Amino acid sequence: MPTVKLTAASIKSLPIPERGQVDYWDETLHGFGCRVSEGGVRSWVLAYRFNGRTRRWTIGRYPDIDLVAARKRAGKALLQISEGKDPGAEKIELRASSTFGDLADEYLTLHAKRKKKSWRMDEYMLNRELLPLWRHSKVRDIARRDVRLVLERIADPEGRNGPIYANRVRALIHKMFNFALARDYGIDFNPCTGVEKPGRDRARDRVLTTQDIRTFWAAVDEQGEDKPAVAAFLKLRLLTAQRGGEVANMRWADVDWAGRVWTIPGEFAKNGLQHRVPLSRQAIDLLKAHRQWVEQRNRAINAGRARKGWEPKAMSDWAFRTRRLGRETDQGDAPLDPKVAKTMKRVREKCGIQDLCAHDLRRTAASLMSQMGVPRVTLKKILNHVDRDITAVYDRYSYDPEKRAALDAWAKRLDAILAGRDSVRVLTFSRRA
Repeated sequence: MPTVKLTAASIKSLPIPERGQVDYWDETLHGFGCRVSEGGVRSWVLAYRFNGRTRRWTIGRYPDIDLVAARKRAGKALLQISEGKDPGAEKIELRASSTFGDLADEYLTLHAKRKKKSWRMDEYMLNRELLPLWRHSKVRDIARRDVRLVLERIADPEGRNGPIYANRVRALIHKMFNFALARDYGIDFNPCTGVEKPGRDRARDRVLTTQDIRTFWAAVDEQGEDKPAVAAFLKLRLLTAQRGGEVANMRWADVDWAGRVWTIPGEFAKNGLQHRVPLSRQAIDLLKAHRQWVEQRNRAINAGRARKGWEPKAMSDWAFRTRRLGRETDQGDAPLDPKVAKTMKRVREKCGIQDLCAHDLRRTAASLMSQMGVPRVTLKKILNHVDRDITAVYDRYSYDPEKRAALDAWAKRLDAILAGRDSVRVLTFSRRA
């Protein structure tokens, strides 16, 4: 951590980190420093050792407390430490009496919602599995046995979930107790330590055969009679090879109809990087038909509202929206839940493929494009995978022409598969072709 000369002027100019937080330690007073968080918040901190343990005491925020006052408080605290008194004891004792419900609130607010795109899943598991049991239990009283019993109940083969879901719950508990350890909740160890994962995580490798694709598409068409939005959503996933959450968060404003490009903003991309997806003719036709259905449905809804004397309802910004309670945005609607669990259950039953999941569509599209001769680097760009090769730092070429050629070729092959006349034609893809 950097050591600097803290002055009234230098405090304001301390660099703000892009992510996380940085501690700037004072050259003058040992252990005293200023913590700068990614949001620009500056807090005074004192690091010290007491009874052989390293502790960190937050004095207060700047500018509520200026540099002179913060240094004075830090000096008094160091004097207390030399006399055998812990300046952070009162705060630690207060933390030690905190309940798991308190920890859950702080974890969701300060960590999950700020740093995890999947925070809703954490909230779901907390509300469903952990808070009903532990809400009023003190954090320090939750033991390894309690964790094991919860996971065994969830992983029970006769139950509703299973071992893999139990693994996810264990990972959440482990993360939360690490969070508690860093925030002085009065615990000395993580109760997940020594508790094995109930299930064995295995990477899925299912790739649909051409017959599977035809069966899947027919099953989705059948579901489309009742749920046309979900049917369009699933078909678009297969056509574009994009992640479910990214397709579910598609907004009409992100689609360039003339240029046939869908731009996924960084806020919706898994890796946080903006991603351009060239749209094949088939994908554009699918989206146009879906938008026409959305507009017709909106007109029908507004006709009913007009008869009741209500204000008309604007069409949603989301291409795939939901009425599911609890997922609404400030605009009163929300994007589709990418799991579409009920529809996928019916599709599995219709197809007879018991372990089929929606993410298999992305893997299938990628695998068949690779079979067609699409280079690996182009596939990486289509899938928006982070390239960790050192040359990627310098390669700022967009690969849009290569991505378009690959996705257009894939869409044509998909048409051939659905028509029952598929034959693998290996294509030649050249850079900037």
